[in-house]
Amino acid sequence: PVICLPGPPRELVPIFDDELVPRITEVREARGEKVERIARRIYRVFGRGESQIAAMLEGLCEGSPGASLHFQVKFPETLVKVVVRSGDAARAEAILGDIDAQVRERLGPLVYGVGDAALPVVVGQRLRDAGMSLATAESCTGGLIGSLLTEVPGSSEYYLGGAVTYANEEKQRQVGVKRETLEKFGAVSEECVSEMARGIREGSGADIGVAVSGIAGPSGGTAEKPVGTVWLAVSGPGDHHSTRHICWPSSRAQIRKMSSFAALSLVLRAIGKGDES
Repeated sequence: PVICLPGPPRELVPIFDDELVPRITEVREARGEKVERIARRIYRVFGRGESQIAAMLEGLCEGSPGASLHFQVKFPETLVKVVVRSGDAARAEAILGDIDAQVRERLGPLVYGVGDAALPVVVGQRLRDAGMSLATAESCTGGLIGSLLTEVPGSSEYYLGGAVTYANEEKQRQVGVKRETLEKFGAVSEECVSEMARGIREGSGADIGVAVSGIAGPSGGTAEKPVGTVWLAVSGPGDHHSTRHICWPSSRAQIRKMSSFAALSLVLRAIGKGDES
């Protein structure tokens, strides 16, 4: 038989996986051929590099026949892939289940999701499930957090909107940062982003407000605050408030994307605090 499939991957892949593979497998089994069954799972990790994750998962697949561990860096996250090959589908799934428990135990909260859903999608799902809303106040990311969120269909259900407060005057006008705070601590500071997060939350009426301010470069850095210095804050329900400081010198684009993902990671934690309350 000659089988013709469409070329575009978004059409070819689901047709191949859902229709063609089962048919070929059925034919091979009818001929008495031994068909290898594959069980796989993808864990999405943010906050650790590939070498760090590999060290945490060292020896994971030892004693599990047919199991292998693979990594794919998809900046700024790392995909951890576990693949199990066996002649029996049920056995492959059982082995994968045992490994799954070990992965979650070793990596803990570093695993923010499983499968194809990236961090903005996971954040949206969690917000929707919790019945919570989000607003953003962005400086160095220039609206990138809002862009990532609104790439997801239906994001208007939980994302109210945001303010891009690049200039200090706009931080004061739009989200209520005090002039004294900017003069004493600067725009890239824990105090500033804390006021930004509270200000956008109160001003929008959102359940959660997240803010980011940093030095994306390539210029503007100092000895005290080099390029790559970023402060983030989240203000959530039940008086939840947390901040994070990162210093990740890299290209401007990478600093902005890393900062956006770090902000979304903080939002995930705030959702959890809201669930508890």
